[in-house]
Amino acid sequence: MPKYRIILIGCFSSALLPLAMSRMDTVTLPTPVQINRSLEMKMRRWGQALVARSEHAFSRSAGKPLARRVRYVSSRRTVPMSAAATAWDQGLFILMLAAGAHHYPADAILLHRYPRQLKPYWRVAKGIGGYNADPGRGPLDRYYDDNEWITWGLLLAYRVTHDPAYLSASETDFRFVLSGRNKQLGGGIFWHEQAKNYKNTCANAPAIIDALQLLCITHDLRFLRIAKTIYHWVNTHLQSPHHLFYDGERLNGTINKKEWSYNAGAMLTANCLFYNATHRRIYLDRAYLIAAAAQNKWITSDGGVRDIGPFAWVLLNGYLHLYRVSHRVRWLRTVIVAMLYLHRHCKDPKGLYGHRWDEPARRNHSRSLLDQAAAGIGFFQTADAIHIYLRINK
Repeated sequence: MPKYRIILIGCFSSALLPLAMSRMDTVTLPTPVQINRSLEMKMRRWGQALVARSEHAFSRSAGKPLARRVRYVSSRRTVPMSAAATAWDQGLFILMLAAGAHHYPADAILLHRYPRQLKPYWRVAKGIGGYNADPGRGPLDRYYDDNEWITWGLLLAYRVTHDPAYLSASETDFRFVLSGRNKQLGGGIFWHEQAKNYKNTCANAPAIIDALQLLCITHDLRFLRIAKTIYHWVNTHLQSPHHLFYDGERLNGTINKKEWSYNAGAMLTANCLFYNATHRRIYLDRAYLIAAAAQNKWITSDGGVRDIGPFAWVLLNGYLHLYRVSHRVRWLRTVIVAMLYLHRHCKDPKGLYGHRWDEPARRNHSRSLLDQAAAGIGFFQTADAIHIYLRINK
Protein backbone atom coordinates (compact mmCIF):
# COMPACT_ATOMS: atom_id res chain seq x y z
CA MET A 1 0.00 0.00 0.00
CA PRO A 2 1.50 3.43 -0.94
CA LYS A 3 2.48 5.59 1.98
CA TYR A 4 0.66 8.58 0.45
CA ARG A 5 -2.83 8.56 -0.98
CA ILE A 6 -2.71 10.81 -4.05
CA ILE A 7 -5.71 12.41 -5.71
CA LEU A 8 -4.45 12.92 -9.25
CA ILE A 9 -7.69 13.99 -10.91
CA GLY A 10 -7.24 17.51 -9.62
CA CYS A 11 -3.54 17.65 -10.36
CA PHE A 12 -2.23 20.11 -12.91
CA SER A 13 1.21 21.04 -14.20
CA SER A 14 1.06 24.80 -14.35
CA ALA A 15 -1.18 27.81 -14.00
CA LEU A 16 -0.60 28.20 -17.72
CA LEU A 17 -3.06 25.41 -18.64
CA PRO A 18 -6.83 25.78 -18.23
CA LEU A 19 -8.59 23.12 -16.20
CA ALA A 20 -12.16 22.45 -15.24
CA MET A 21 -13.08 23.24 -11.67
CA SER A 22 -16.12 23.69 -9.49
CA ARG A 23 -18.21 26.87 -9.45
CA MET A 24 -16.22 29.93 -8.45
CA ASP A 25 -16.97 32.93 -6.33
CA THR A 26 -18.94 35.30 -8.56
CA VAL A 27 -17.75 38.56 -7.05
CA THR A 28 -17.48 41.09 -9.89
CA LEU A 29 -14.54 43.37 -10.41
CA PRO A 30 -14.92 47.10 -9.83
CA THR A 31 -15.55 49.08 -12.99
CA PRO A 32 -14.01 49.72 -15.44
CA VAL A 33 -12.47 46.21 -15.22
CA GLN A 34 -14.93 43.50 -16.19
CA ILE A 35 -14.19 39.81 -16.68
CA ASN A 36 -15.53 39.15 -20.16
CA ARG A 37 -14.63 37.50 -23.44
CA SER A 38 -13.23 40.73 -24.81
CA LEU A 39 -10.71 40.94 -21.97
CA GLU A 40 -9.71 37.31 -22.51
CA MET A 41 -9.04 37.94 -26.19
CA LYS A 42 -7.11 41.13 -25.48
CA MET A 43 -4.81 39.24 -23.12
CA ARG A 44 -4.22 36.56 -25.76
CA ARG A 45 -3.46 39.16 -28.43
CA TRP A 46 -1.02 40.95 -26.16
CA GLY A 47 0.76 37.69 -25.42
CA GLN A 48 0.90 36.73 -29.07
CA ALA A 49 2.21 40.17 -30.03
CA LEU A 50 5.09 39.65 -27.61
CA VAL A 51 5.97 36.30 -29.16
CA ALA A 52 6.12 37.91 -32.61
CA ARG A 53 8.01 41.00 -31.44
CA SER A 54 10.51 38.95 -29.47
CA GLU A 55 11.19 36.59 -32.36
CA HIS A 56 11.80 39.60 -34.60
CA ALA A 57 13.65 41.97 -32.28
CA PHE A 58 15.95 39.46 -30.55
CA SER A 59 16.90 37.34 -33.57
CA ARG A 60 20.58 37.23 -34.41
CA SER A 61 22.06 35.46 -37.42
CA ALA A 62 20.54 32.17 -38.57
CA GLY A 63 21.23 29.24 -36.27
CA LYS A 64 22.33 31.37 -33.32
CA PRO A 65 20.40 31.62 -30.05
CA LEU A 66 18.29 34.71 -29.55
CA ALA A 67 19.97 37.80 -28.15
CA ARG A 68 19.85 38.54 -24.44
CA ARG A 69 19.06 42.21 -25.03
CA VAL A 70 18.26 44.69 -27.80
CA ARG A 71 19.37 48.32 -27.89
CA TYR A 72 17.80 51.33 -29.53
CA VAL A 73 19.74 52.91 -32.37
CA SER A 74 16.93 55.40 -32.97
CA SER A 75 13.52 56.07 -31.54
CA ARG A 76 12.07 53.65 -34.10
CA ARG A 77 14.74 50.98 -34.50
CA THR A 78 16.26 48.35 -32.23
CA VAL A 79 19.12 45.97 -32.93
CA PRO A 80 20.08 42.81 -31.03
CA MET A 81 23.16 43.08 -28.86
CA SER A 82 25.95 40.53 -29.22
CA ALA A 83 25.43 38.53 -26.02
CA ALA A 84 23.28 35.43 -26.42
CA ALA A 85 20.29 34.72 -24.22
CA THR A 86 21.06 32.94 -20.96
CA ALA A 87 19.58 29.63 -19.89
CA TRP A 88 17.20 31.54 -17.62
CA ASP A 89 16.01 33.59 -20.61
CA GLN A 90 15.49 30.39 -22.57
CA GLY A 91 13.52 28.76 -19.76
CA LEU A 92 11.01 31.60 -19.65
CA PHE A 93 10.88 31.89 -23.42
CA ILE A 94 9.92 28.23 -23.86
CA LEU A 95 7.26 28.73 -21.19
CA MET A 96 5.83 31.61 -23.22
CA LEU A 97 5.84 29.57 -26.43
CA ALA A 98 4.19 26.60 -24.75
CA ALA A 99 1.53 28.84 -23.25
CA GLY A 100 0.80 30.38 -26.64
CA ALA A 101 0.94 27.07 -28.53
CA HIS A 102 -2.28 26.00 -26.83
CA HIS A 103 -4.12 28.55 -29.02
CA TYR A 104 -1.79 29.73 -31.78
CA PRO A 105 -0.42 27.37 -34.48
CA ALA A 106 2.48 29.74 -35.14
CA ASP A 107 3.64 29.32 -31.54
CA ALA A 108 3.28 25.55 -31.83
CA ILE A 109 5.64 25.64 -34.81
CA LEU A 110 8.15 27.76 -32.91
CA LEU A 111 7.86 25.42 -29.92
CA HIS A 112 8.56 22.41 -32.16
CA ARG A 113 11.73 24.11 -33.39
CA TYR A 114 12.85 25.35 -30.01
CA PRO A 115 14.95 22.38 -28.86
CA ARG A 116 17.51 23.58 -31.40
CA GLN A 117 17.76 26.83 -29.43
CA LEU A 118 18.50 24.86 -26.28
CA LYS A 119 21.06 22.46 -27.78
CA PRO A 120 24.07 24.86 -27.58
CA TYR A 121 23.51 25.17 -23.81
CA TRP A 122 23.63 21.44 -23.04
CA ARG A 123 26.84 20.36 -21.33
CA VAL A 124 27.84 17.00 -19.88
CA ALA A 125 30.29 17.02 -16.97
CA LYS A 126 31.08 14.44 -14.31
CA GLY A 127 28.72 12.05 -16.01
CA ILE A 128 25.63 14.25 -15.88
CA GLY A 129 24.12 16.61 -18.42
CA GLY A 130 22.59 20.00 -17.67
CA TYR A 131 22.08 23.39 -19.29
CA ASN A 132 24.96 25.86 -19.01
CA ALA A 133 24.23 29.50 -18.24
CA ASP A 134 25.60 30.55 -21.64
CA PRO A 135 25.77 28.65 -24.95
CA GLY A 136 28.95 27.36 -26.52
CA ARG A 137 32.06 25.71 -25.17
CA GLY A 138 33.07 28.35 -22.64
CA PRO A 139 33.63 27.72 -18.93
CA LEU A 140 31.29 25.31 -17.20
CA ASP A 141 28.72 27.50 -15.44
CA ARG A 142 25.57 25.58 -14.51
CA TYR A 143 22.90 26.94 -12.21
CA TYR A 144 20.33 24.60 -10.74
CA ASP A 145 17.56 27.20 -10.83
CA ASP A 146 18.17 27.89 -14.55
CA ASN A 147 17.62 24.20 -15.21
CA GLU A 148 14.47 24.17 -13.08
CA TRP A 149 12.88 26.86 -15.26
CA ILE A 150 13.79 24.92 -18.39
CA THR A 151 12.39 21.72 -16.87
CA TRP A 152 9.15 23.59 -16.15
CA GLY A 153 9.01 24.82 -19.75
CA LEU A 154 9.64 21.35 -21.16
CA LEU A 155 6.90 19.89 -18.95
CA LEU A 156 4.41 22.48 -20.16
CA ALA A 157 5.49 21.77 -23.75
CA TYR A 158 4.71 18.11 -23.12
CA ARG A 159 1.28 18.91 -21.71
CA VAL A 160 0.47 21.01 -24.78
CA THR A 161 1.92 18.75 -27.49
CA HIS A 162 1.87 15.27 -25.88
CA ASP A 163 5.27 14.74 -27.50
CA PRO A 164 7.15 12.27 -25.26
CA ALA A 165 10.46 13.85 -26.26
CA TYR A 166 9.63 16.85 -24.05
CA LEU A 167 8.85 14.63 -21.08
CA SER A 168 12.05 12.66 -21.56
CA ALA A 169 14.08 15.87 -21.81
CA SER A 170 12.45 17.27 -18.66
CA GLU A 171 13.22 14.12 -16.66
CA THR A 172 16.83 14.18 -17.86
CA ASP A 173 17.20 17.83 -16.89
CA PHE A 174 15.55 17.22 -13.53
CA ARG A 175 18.20 14.59 -12.76
CA PHE A 176 20.76 17.37 -13.04
CA VAL A 177 18.68 19.50 -10.65
CA LEU A 178 18.61 16.72 -8.08
CA SER A 179 22.39 16.32 -8.35
CA GLY A 180 22.58 19.65 -6.53
CA ARG A 181 21.24 18.14 -3.31
CA ASN A 182 23.38 17.02 -0.38
CA LYS A 183 23.17 16.80 3.40
CA GLN A 184 25.01 20.04 4.14
CA LEU A 185 22.77 22.48 6.03
CA GLY A 186 20.37 19.60 6.54
CA GLY A 187 19.40 19.17 2.88
CA GLY A 188 18.20 21.41 0.08
CA ILE A 189 19.62 22.19 -3.36
CA PHE A 190 22.58 24.42 -4.07
CA TRP A 191 22.23 27.45 -6.35
CA HIS A 192 25.34 26.96 -8.49
CA GLU A 193 27.18 23.78 -9.40
CA GLN A 194 30.59 25.46 -9.60
CA ALA A 195 30.23 27.34 -6.30
CA LYS A 196 28.46 25.10 -3.83
CA ASN A 197 28.36 27.56 -0.97
CA TYR A 198 24.75 28.78 -0.97
CA LYS A 199 21.32 27.14 -0.86
CA ASN A 200 18.49 29.50 -1.70
CA THR A 201 14.75 29.56 -2.15
CA CYS A 202 14.96 30.18 -5.90
CA ALA A 203 16.89 26.91 -6.40
CA ASN A 204 14.53 24.89 -4.24
CA ALA A 205 10.97 26.17 -4.67
CA PRO A 206 10.88 25.64 -8.48
CA ALA A 207 12.31 22.14 -7.91
CA ILE A 208 9.28 21.37 -5.74
CA ILE A 209 7.02 22.60 -8.55
CA ASP A 210 8.85 20.47 -11.12
CA ALA A 211 8.65 17.38 -8.92
CA LEU A 212 4.91 17.82 -8.36
CA GLN A 213 4.32 18.34 -12.07
CA LEU A 214 6.24 15.14 -12.79
CA LEU A 215 4.12 13.40 -10.16
CA CYS A 216 0.98 14.61 -11.92
CA ILE A 217 2.18 13.36 -15.32
CA THR A 218 3.89 10.10 -14.36
CA HIS A 219 2.03 9.14 -11.13
CA ASP A 220 5.43 8.11 -9.75
CA LEU A 221 5.30 8.61 -5.97
CA ARG A 222 9.06 9.07 -5.91
CA PHE A 223 8.44 12.63 -7.08
CA LEU A 224 6.09 13.27 -4.17
CA ARG A 225 8.77 12.16 -1.72
CA ILE A 226 11.31 14.44 -3.40
CA ALA A 227 8.90 17.38 -3.30
CA LYS A 228 8.08 16.82 0.38
CA THR A 229 11.74 16.62 1.37
CA ILE A 230 12.67 19.88 -0.38
CA TYR A 231 9.51 21.60 0.81
CA HIS A 232 10.30 20.72 4.43
CA TRP A 233 13.83 22.10 4.05
CA VAL A 234 12.66 25.43 2.62
CA ASN A 235 9.98 25.91 5.28
CA THR A 236 12.38 24.97 8.07
CA HIS A 237 15.36 27.02 6.94
CA LEU A 238 14.10 29.94 4.86
CA GLN A 239 10.53 30.88 5.77
CA SER A 240 10.25 34.19 7.62
CA PRO A 241 7.98 34.69 10.64
CA HIS A 242 5.58 36.74 8.46
CA HIS A 243 5.07 33.91 5.92
CA LEU A 244 7.43 35.12 3.18
CA PHE A 245 10.78 33.55 2.30
CA TYR A 246 14.37 34.64 2.78
CA ASP A 247 16.76 34.52 -0.14
CA GLY A 248 19.07 31.78 1.08
CA GLU A 249 21.43 30.18 3.57
CA ARG A 250 25.24 30.21 3.44
CA LEU A 251 27.36 27.21 4.39
CA ASN A 252 28.28 28.88 7.66
CA GLY A 253 24.60 28.86 8.60
CA THR A 254 23.96 32.59 8.21
CA ILE A 255 20.76 33.62 6.43
CA ASN A 256 20.45 36.24 3.70
CA LYS A 257 17.14 37.76 4.77
CA LYS A 258 16.39 39.57 1.53
CA GLU A 259 12.87 38.73 0.32
CA TRP A 260 11.91 38.50 -3.34
CA SER A 261 8.45 38.27 -4.84
CA TYR A 262 9.31 35.25 -6.97
CA ASN A 263 10.34 33.22 -3.94
CA ALA A 264 6.95 33.89 -2.37
CA GLY A 265 5.22 33.17 -5.67
CA ALA A 266 7.02 29.87 -6.20
CA MET A 267 6.23 28.64 -2.70
CA LEU A 268 2.63 29.81 -3.11
CA THR A 269 2.43 27.67 -6.26
CA ALA A 270 4.09 24.74 -4.49
CA ASN A 271 1.50 24.79 -1.70
CA CYS A 272 -1.35 24.88 -4.22
CA LEU A 273 0.12 21.92 -6.11
CA PHE A 274 0.49 19.99 -2.87
CA TYR A 275 -3.13 20.74 -2.07
CA ASN A 276 -4.20 19.45 -5.49
CA ALA A 277 -2.17 16.27 -5.05
CA THR A 278 -3.15 15.44 -1.48
CA HIS A 279 -6.25 17.54 -0.62
CA ARG A 280 -4.69 18.30 2.75
CA ARG A 281 -6.10 21.59 4.06
CA ILE A 282 -2.81 22.64 5.65
CA TYR A 283 -1.35 23.43 2.22
CA LEU A 284 -4.25 25.69 1.29
CA ASP A 285 -4.06 27.48 4.63
CA ARG A 286 -0.35 28.11 4.13
CA ALA A 287 -1.03 29.37 0.61
CA TYR A 288 -3.49 31.95 1.95
CA LEU A 289 -0.91 33.24 4.44
CA ILE A 290 1.78 33.57 1.76
CA ALA A 291 -0.62 35.24 -0.68
CA ALA A 292 -1.78 37.87 1.82
CA ALA A 293 1.74 38.68 3.00
CA ALA A 294 3.01 38.97 -0.57
CA GLN A 295 0.09 41.19 -1.56
CA ASN A 296 0.85 43.56 1.28
CA LYS A 297 4.52 43.74 0.33
CA TRP A 298 4.55 43.80 -3.47
CA ILE A 299 1.16 44.85 -4.89
CA THR A 300 0.87 48.62 -5.22
CA SER A 301 -2.24 50.64 -4.43
CA ASP A 302 -2.98 51.04 -8.15
CA GLY A 303 -2.43 47.35 -8.91
CA GLY A 304 1.14 47.16 -10.18
CA VAL A 305 3.70 44.70 -8.90
CA ARG A 306 6.56 46.32 -7.05
CA ASP A 307 9.33 44.21 -8.64
CA ILE A 308 11.07 43.28 -11.88
CA GLY A 309 9.16 41.35 -14.52
CA PRO A 310 10.73 37.87 -14.17
CA PHE A 311 10.00 37.95 -10.44
CA ALA A 312 6.58 39.59 -10.69
CA TRP A 313 5.38 36.94 -13.16
CA VAL A 314 6.13 34.12 -10.69
CA LEU A 315 4.15 35.87 -7.97
CA LEU A 316 1.14 36.32 -10.25
CA ASN A 317 1.46 32.72 -11.35
CA GLY A 318 1.09 31.75 -7.71
CA TYR A 319 -2.07 33.86 -7.38
CA LEU A 320 -3.60 32.10 -10.39
CA HIS A 321 -2.85 28.73 -8.82
CA LEU A 322 -4.53 29.90 -5.63
CA TYR A 323 -7.54 31.13 -7.60
CA ARG A 324 -7.97 27.71 -9.15
CA VAL A 325 -7.83 25.78 -5.88
CA SER A 326 -9.70 28.28 -3.69
CA HIS A 327 -12.39 29.41 -6.18
CA ARG A 328 -11.93 32.97 -4.86
CA VAL A 329 -12.05 35.52 -7.65
CA ARG A 330 -10.12 38.12 -5.65
CA TRP A 331 -6.90 36.39 -6.67
CA LEU A 332 -7.85 36.48 -10.35
CA ARG A 333 -8.75 40.14 -9.91
CA THR A 334 -5.30 40.86 -8.47
CA VAL A 335 -3.67 39.30 -11.53
CA ILE A 336 -5.95 40.97 -14.09
CA VAL A 337 -5.39 44.42 -12.60
CA ALA A 338 -1.62 43.86 -12.50
CA MET A 339 -1.50 42.74 -16.14
CA LEU A 340 -3.64 45.69 -17.24
CA TYR A 341 -1.35 48.02 -15.34
CA LEU A 342 1.65 46.46 -17.07
CA HIS A 343 0.11 46.88 -20.53
CA ARG A 344 -1.00 50.46 -19.93
CA HIS A 345 2.02 51.86 -18.12
CA CYS A 346 5.15 49.72 -18.68
CA LYS A 347 5.27 49.32 -22.48
CA ASP A 348 7.43 51.41 -24.81
CA PRO A 349 6.32 52.75 -28.26
CA LYS A 350 7.70 49.64 -30.00
CA GLY A 351 5.56 47.37 -27.86
CA LEU A 352 8.39 46.04 -25.68
CA TYR A 353 8.19 46.03 -21.89
CA GLY A 354 10.54 47.56 -19.38
CA HIS A 355 12.26 45.87 -16.49
CA ARG A 356 9.84 46.78 -13.71
CA TRP A 357 6.11 46.14 -13.42
CA ASP A 358 5.38 49.19 -11.29
CA GLU A 359 6.83 52.05 -13.36
CA PRO A 360 6.94 53.24 -16.98
CA ALA A 361 9.47 51.73 -19.36
CA ARG A 362 12.34 54.15 -19.82
CA ARG A 363 12.44 55.46 -23.36
CA ASN A 364 15.22 54.18 -25.62
CA HIS A 365 16.74 51.97 -22.92
CA SER A 366 17.80 48.48 -23.88
CA ARG A 367 15.18 45.75 -23.48
CA SER A 368 15.71 42.19 -22.30
CA LEU A 369 14.30 38.96 -23.68
CA LEU A 370 13.63 37.85 -20.12
CA ASP A 371 11.28 40.76 -19.52
CA GLN A 372 9.32 40.12 -22.72
CA ALA A 373 8.96 36.41 -21.95
CA ALA A 374 7.72 37.12 -18.41
CA ALA A 375 5.07 39.52 -19.71
CA GLY A 376 4.02 37.12 -22.47
CA ILE A 377 3.56 34.24 -20.05
CA GLY A 378 1.52 36.49 -17.80
CA PHE A 379 -0.84 37.56 -20.59
CA PHE A 380 -1.40 34.01 -21.84
CA GLN A 381 -2.00 32.49 -18.43
CA THR A 382 -4.34 35.32 -17.40
CA ALA A 383 -6.36 34.75 -20.56
CA ASP A 384 -6.60 31.05 -19.71
CA ALA A 385 -7.85 31.85 -16.20
CA ILE A 386 -10.46 34.28 -17.57
CA HIS A 387 -11.60 31.57 -19.98
CA ILE A 388 -12.22 29.20 -17.08
CA TYR A 389 -14.06 31.87 -15.12
CA LEU A 390 -16.38 32.61 -18.02
CA ARG A 391 -17.03 28.94 -18.70
CA ILE A 392 -17.96 28.23 -15.10
CA ASN A 393 -19.93 31.45 -14.55
CA LYS A 394 -22.11 31.46 -17.66
